[in-house]
Amino acid sequence: MTEASSDLHSIENLKGVGPKSASSLNNLGIFTIPDAVFHLPFRYEDRSFITPISEANYQTPLLIEGEIMKSTVVFRGRRMLFSEIYDGTGRLTMRMFNFAMAQHKALEEGKMIRCFGTITPGPNGKQMIHPQYQVFEKDDTIEVEKKINAKMLLQIHDELVFESSIKDQKNNEKLIKNVMTSVSSSEHHMFSIPLEVSIKSGYNWGEAH
Repeated sequence: MTEASSDLHSIENLKGVGPKSASSLNNLGIFTIPDAVFHLPFRYEDRSFITPISEANYQTPLLIEGEIMKSTVVFRGRRMLFSEIYDGTGRLTMRMFNFAMAQHKALEEGKMIRCFGTITPGPNGKQMIHPQYQVFEKDDTIEVEKKINAKMLLQIHDELVFESSIKDQKNNEKLIKNVMTSVSSSEHHMFSIPLEVSIKSGYNWGEAH
């Protein structure tokens, strides 16, 4: 990128980005608008695989699934909600400090729960504190998110070119768009503007445009 082009595409040219915001973005290695477009979240949350609780490593974000064995509100200096989860290989405690009684009611014994979060050591073994979770019935079929199954071939100015099989095309388009647009709402960044991503496809470069 030439010096003139760099000035033209400076991150400060975006509406709502002043010197203070630009300085914060520069600390993340973002100096131009293309830098912002291609800057993925610090952590890509892989939710494509359910890890058995017995094999779950500490301090690693992962997805677990099991049956709710019990859910109890306790008072130990402050109100806490403990839910014990069992998946046939091990037990895990989901601990929540900020919750509504409606959440406690929804975490019924015998229902299934899928949690995404980081495993930490707890008083009774493995625990997750305030994970993202989904409660469902045992008979429900809940699909696991798929991975991006595509190869990035090159970057041309403000475009990324991927190679994908036809059968994976729709899923890849959805995941790529979600990953790129999620930058502005990631807890690891300070974006205050939305990122719009458009995707076109074809059997060759001409068809894709």
